[in-house]
Amino acid sequence: MKNICRIYISNHLHKDQSIELDKIKAHYLLNVLRKKCGDVLRVFNGNDGEWLAEVLEYDKKFLIIKIIKNLRLQTSRQELKLIFAPLKQTRLNFVIEKSVELGVTELIPILTDYTHVREFNQARAQNISIEAAEQCERLSTPIIRPLTTLEIFLKTWPTNKLIFIGDERLTSKNLIKQILCEMPFEPSLLIGPEGGFSPHEFEILSTYEFVRFVSLGQTILRAETAAIAGLAICHMAKELGASNEKIVL
Repeated sequence: MKNICRIYISNHLHKDQSIELDKIKAHYLLNVLRKKCGDVLRVFNGNDGEWLAEVLEYDKKFLIIKIIKNLRLQTSRQELKLIFAPLKQTRLNFVIEKSVELGVTELIPILTDYTHVREFNQARAQNISIEAAEQCERLSTPIIRPLTTLEIFLKTWPTNKLIFIGDERLTSKNLIKQILCEMPFEPSLLIGPEGGFSPHEFEILSTYEFVRFVSLGQTILRAETAAIAGLAICHMAKELGASNEKIVL
């Protein structure tokens, strides 16, 4: 089944349902993939699992599919949140795409003192995340939050949920060691901007008990590298069952 094309749609999914796709997806299936009546595809919506569908009817302006059978049941999602300062578009696209592949359930952009890019296109980020989910076989897409400031974010964060914060000062405990100390957990990772956090921000962050400063290695990483490196560690910890039991190394 993996060689059958896979698309995300927002409709509720159930057997024998007929769905008219939007113009963008219809164009993709008809003019890019050259689908015809009777051809099959896989569809998912983030809530109802994955389903096999077939092209039922089409012309130049519309395409209708019929839901045939369920292929995979929807699975529960362990939280894995990435909080990050916006980057230039190419690097930001990379971070969003790879974070989806690594199982991120929520993307939260924040403004910090040294953030260079002061805007965030939420709709564009959502489209990138959907495309990534279609490619990597995920059954869900992450929630994309609107841009906020670091201080507002910290004030509204649940005090019972830890945040691991990448610390370029290289004096903090390694992230892997922090994971081993803090399990069970549903990790959230905060990565600062290319210029790092300001002294004032370090002072503010240090006042919150749910904050854990962590090192991602002995070299200074670019923001996008730090995000992917940190997420990869958290992702593997979850895959090894870190949310329920101790990891034995």
